[in-house]
Amino acid sequence: MKTINENVIVKVLEEESEAGGMILPDTHQKAKFGAGVVLAVEDDCAIKVGDTVFFDTILLTSVKIKGEDLKFIKFSDILGYEEGKELLDSLDE
Repeated sequence: MKTINENVIVKVLEEESEAGGMILPDTHQKAKFGAGVVLAVEDDCAIKVGDTVFFDTILLTSVKIKGEDLKFIKFSDILGYEEGKELLDSLDE
């Protein structure tokens, strides 16, 4: 996979479900923070494939690629990251 325009493709590690499927007005939405493993990123980016990134889940765009639910997020919306491919290797098992 390749990304453009500073997008990062991640597999979310833990995702909270929506309560009762209710849609709340923006004034009632609270930020939910999550973590995901980077699956694709531009070559000149500070983060690499296999790193774990932390982000506000409201900023994610959902996509289904090859039957797998993945998320797109802008690099500028990533709050922090942890280097390492150990977690990525365990997802393949």
